Amino acid sequence: CTLKVTNAKDLTPAILVLQLYLTSHKPVLRFAAIRLLNKVATTQPLAVTTCNVDMESLVSDPNRNIATLAITTLLKTGSEFSIDRLMKQIGTFITDIADEFKVVVIDAMKLLCVKFPQKYS
Repeated sequence: CTLKVTNAKDLTPAILVLQLYLTSHKPVLRFAAIRLLNKVATTQPLAVTTCNVDMESLVSDPNRNIATLAITTLLKTGSEFSIDRLMKQIGTFITDIADEFKVVVIDAMKLLCVKFPQKYS
């Protein structure tokens, strides 16, 4: 599946459905939704920003895989001002995850530094 030539308008219906799954009581649905949103955020971050509030609640999800995907997706879609709040949460979160997930979070933070060089130089 490739989304490189898809515009945000075409993605809106699918993103709205995925947003509903973010609040599901079933972990498998939350995981599937956040995983897909994370992939979409790589190429179309503005299309995913409508889900940021629901994704922020997943940062404290007991499933660390879901929480890690939520953090990395928020780092891709967040604004310069919302990132500060997220960085504070990462400080407590990072000690609870496996090393391979730490690498994913650190890579997302590197991209953030590139996105906002004046703030994180």
